[in-house]
Amino acid sequence: MKRPASLFGAMLFCFFLGLTVFGSLAMAGEAMAVDEGGVAPVLAQGDFDFGDLNQGAAVSDEDVLAIIAGLYTVILFGSLIGVALQLVVCYLLYSAAAAIPEEHQQLSPPLVWLMLIPCVNIVMIFFVFPGLVKGFQSYFASVGNTEVGDCGESLLVWFYVTFFLCGPVNLVLLIMYLVKFTGYKNMIAQQPAA
Repeated sequence: MKRPASLFGAMLFCFFLGLTVFGSLAMAGEAMAVDEGGVAPVLAQGDFDFGDLNQGAAVSDEDVLAIIAGLYTVILFGSLIGVALQLVVCYLLYSAAAAIPEEHQQLSPPLVWLMLIPCVNIVMIFFVFPGLVKGFQSYFASVGNTEVGDCGESLLVWFYVTFFLCGPVNLVLLIMYLVKFTGYKNMIAQQPAA
Protein backbone atom coordinates (compact mmCIF):
# COMPACT_ATOMS: atom_id res chain seq x y z
CA MET A 1 0.00 0.00 0.00
CA LYS A 2 2.90 2.35 0.62
CA ARG A 3 4.31 2.03 -2.88
CA PRO A 4 1.20 3.25 -4.79
CA ALA A 5 0.80 6.18 -2.39
CA SER A 6 4.45 7.16 -2.84
CA LEU A 7 4.05 6.84 -6.59
CA PHE A 8 0.92 9.00 -6.44
CA GLY A 9 2.81 11.63 -4.44
CA ALA A 10 5.69 11.60 -6.93
CA MET A 11 3.26 11.99 -9.83
CA LEU A 12 1.56 14.93 -8.13
CA PHE A 13 4.94 16.53 -7.47
CA CYS A 14 5.94 16.19 -11.13
CA PHE A 15 2.58 17.59 -12.24
CA PHE A 16 2.85 20.70 -10.06
CA LEU A 17 6.52 21.15 -10.90
CA GLY A 18 5.58 21.09 -14.59
CA LEU A 19 2.79 23.63 -14.01
CA THR A 20 5.15 25.91 -12.12
CA VAL A 21 7.93 25.73 -14.71
CA PHE A 22 5.56 26.01 -17.69
CA GLY A 23 3.68 28.94 -16.16
CA SER A 24 6.84 30.83 -15.31
CA LEU A 25 8.35 30.26 -18.75
CA ALA A 26 5.12 31.28 -20.48
CA MET A 27 4.94 34.53 -18.50
CA ALA A 28 8.62 35.25 -19.13
CA GLY A 29 8.13 34.56 -22.85
CA GLU A 30 5.24 37.02 -23.03
CA ALA A 31 7.23 39.71 -21.23
CA MET A 32 10.21 39.26 -23.54
CA ALA A 33 8.28 38.95 -26.81
CA VAL A 34 9.79 41.18 -29.48
CA ASP A 35 7.83 43.04 -32.12
CA GLU A 36 9.08 44.10 -35.57
CA GLY A 37 10.96 47.09 -34.21
CA GLY A 38 12.99 44.96 -31.80
CA VAL A 39 11.29 46.33 -28.68
CA ALA A 40 9.04 44.46 -26.28
CA PRO A 41 5.40 45.56 -26.72
CA VAL A 42 5.20 46.87 -23.18
CA LEU A 43 8.26 49.01 -23.81
CA ALA A 44 7.20 50.27 -27.27
CA GLN A 45 6.92 53.86 -26.00
CA GLY A 46 10.72 54.08 -25.64
CA ASP A 47 12.91 54.53 -22.61
CA PHE A 48 11.24 54.95 -19.25
CA ASP A 49 12.01 57.91 -17.07
CA PHE A 50 11.43 57.40 -13.38
CA GLY A 51 11.99 61.08 -12.57
CA ASP A 52 13.35 61.92 -9.13
CA LEU A 53 13.73 58.26 -8.16
CA ASN A 54 16.90 57.94 -10.22
CA GLN A 55 17.75 61.60 -10.90
CA GLY A 56 16.18 61.56 -14.37
CA ALA A 57 18.34 58.78 -15.83
CA ALA A 58 16.53 56.74 -18.48
CA VAL A 59 16.24 52.99 -18.10
CA SER A 60 16.97 51.01 -21.24
CA ASP A 61 14.76 48.27 -22.63
CA GLU A 62 17.44 45.69 -21.84
CA ASP A 63 17.51 46.75 -18.17
CA VAL A 64 13.76 46.39 -17.85
CA LEU A 65 13.84 42.99 -19.53
CA ALA A 66 16.65 41.88 -17.21
CA ILE A 67 14.60 42.98 -14.18
CA ILE A 68 11.53 41.11 -15.44
CA ALA A 69 13.59 37.97 -16.11
CA GLY A 70 15.08 38.22 -12.62
CA LEU A 71 11.64 38.53 -11.04
CA TYR A 72 10.38 35.48 -12.90
CA THR A 73 13.44 33.53 -11.78
CA VAL A 74 12.77 34.47 -8.15
CA ILE A 75 9.11 33.47 -8.54
CA LEU A 76 10.11 30.13 -10.09
CA PHE A 77 12.56 29.23 -7.33
CA GLY A 78 10.15 30.43 -4.66
CA SER A 79 7.47 28.18 -6.13
CA LEU A 80 9.85 25.22 -6.20
CA ILE A 81 10.79 25.77 -2.55
CA GLY A 82 7.09 26.02 -1.63
CA VAL A 83 6.30 22.76 -3.42
CA ALA A 84 9.26 21.04 -1.72
CA LEU A 85 8.05 22.18 1.71
CA GLN A 86 4.53 20.96 0.93
CA LEU A 87 5.96 17.59 -0.07
CA VAL A 88 7.84 17.30 3.23
CA VAL A 89 4.73 18.17 5.25
CA CYS A 90 2.57 15.71 3.29
CA TYR A 91 5.16 12.96 3.65
CA LEU A 92 5.32 13.45 7.43
CA LEU A 93 1.53 13.42 7.69
CA TYR A 94 1.31 10.38 5.42
CA SER A 95 3.88 8.42 7.44
CA ALA A 96 2.01 9.25 10.66
CA ALA A 97 -1.32 8.16 9.15
CA ALA A 98 0.21 4.95 7.80
CA ALA A 99 1.63 4.10 11.25
CA ILE A 100 -1.85 3.89 12.80
CA PRO A 101 -3.13 0.30 12.68
CA GLU A 102 -5.93 -0.14 10.13
CA GLU A 103 -8.62 -0.87 12.70
CA HIS A 104 -7.99 2.53 14.29
CA GLN A 105 -7.52 4.61 11.13
CA GLN A 106 -10.07 7.37 10.67
CA LEU A 107 -8.40 8.51 7.43
CA SER A 108 -6.97 6.55 4.54
CA PRO A 109 -3.24 7.51 4.45
CA PRO A 110 -3.06 8.20 0.67
CA LEU A 111 -5.69 10.94 1.06
CA VAL A 112 -3.03 13.07 2.75
CA TRP A 113 -1.40 13.61 -0.67
CA LEU A 114 -4.48 15.56 -1.79
CA MET A 115 -3.14 18.42 0.33
CA LEU A 116 -0.69 19.11 -2.50
CA ILE A 117 -3.48 20.30 -4.78
CA PRO A 118 -4.16 24.04 -4.54
CA CYS A 119 -7.61 24.92 -3.12
CA VAL A 120 -8.26 21.24 -2.31
CA ASN A 121 -5.75 21.57 0.53
CA ILE A 122 -8.05 24.09 2.21
CA VAL A 123 -10.79 21.46 2.35
CA MET A 124 -8.46 18.58 3.20
CA ILE A 125 -7.15 20.13 6.42
CA PHE A 126 -10.65 19.63 7.83
CA PHE A 127 -10.33 15.88 7.16
CA VAL A 128 -6.62 15.11 7.59
CA PHE A 129 -5.90 16.63 11.00
CA PRO A 130 -9.08 15.45 12.79
CA GLY A 131 -8.66 12.01 11.17
CA LEU A 132 -5.12 11.71 12.48
CA VAL A 133 -6.05 12.99 15.94
CA LYS A 134 -9.00 10.58 16.26
CA GLY A 135 -6.94 7.68 14.89
CA PHE A 136 -4.19 8.24 17.45
CA GLN A 137 -6.77 8.68 20.23
CA SER A 138 -8.45 5.41 19.26
CA TYR A 139 -5.18 3.50 19.14
CA PHE A 140 -3.77 4.82 22.41
CA ALA A 141 -7.12 4.25 24.18
CA SER A 142 -7.09 0.63 22.98
CA VAL A 143 -3.63 0.00 24.47
CA GLY A 144 -4.45 1.93 27.65
CA ASN A 145 -1.90 4.69 27.14
CA THR A 146 -3.19 7.85 28.81
CA GLU A 147 0.04 9.86 28.80
CA VAL A 148 -0.62 11.22 25.29
CA GLY A 149 -3.64 13.23 26.43
CA ASP A 150 -6.08 14.32 23.73
CA CYS A 151 -3.48 13.88 20.92
CA GLY A 152 -3.78 17.54 19.93
CA GLU A 153 -7.58 17.72 19.64
CA SER A 154 -7.75 20.86 21.80
CA LEU A 155 -5.47 22.70 19.34
CA LEU A 156 -7.59 21.94 16.27
CA VAL A 157 -9.84 24.99 16.63
CA TRP A 158 -6.83 27.28 16.97
CA PHE A 159 -5.19 25.57 14.01
CA TYR A 160 -8.21 26.29 11.80
CA VAL A 161 -8.63 29.89 12.99
CA THR A 162 -4.96 30.72 12.46
CA PHE A 163 -4.98 28.98 9.06
CA PHE A 164 -7.29 31.68 7.77
CA LEU A 165 -6.26 34.65 9.92
CA CYS A 166 -2.64 34.41 11.06
CA GLY A 167 -0.14 32.52 8.94
CA PRO A 168 2.93 32.70 11.24
CA VAL A 169 1.00 31.33 14.23
CA ASN A 170 -0.48 28.63 11.99
CA LEU A 171 3.02 27.67 10.90
CA VAL A 172 4.03 27.23 14.56
CA LEU A 173 0.94 25.07 15.19
CA LEU A 174 1.67 23.01 12.07
CA ILE A 175 5.20 22.34 13.30
CA MET A 176 3.78 21.37 16.72
CA TYR A 177 1.40 18.92 15.05
CA LEU A 178 4.15 17.44 12.90
CA VAL A 179 6.34 16.91 15.96
CA LYS A 180 3.41 15.40 17.93
CA PHE A 181 2.37 13.07 15.11
CA THR A 182 5.94 11.92 14.51
CA GLY A 183 6.31 11.22 18.23
CA TYR A 184 3.05 9.24 18.26
CA LYS A 185 4.19 7.32 15.18
CA ASN A 186 7.42 6.41 16.97
CA MET A 187 5.46 5.35 20.08
CA ILE A 188 3.32 3.03 17.94
CA ALA A 189 6.45 1.56 16.34
CA GLN A 190 7.91 0.84 19.80
CA GLN A 191 4.77 -0.92 21.04
CA PRO A 192 5.14 -4.71 21.21
CA ALA A 193 3.11 -6.54 18.57
CA ALA A 194 -0.15 -7.92 19.95
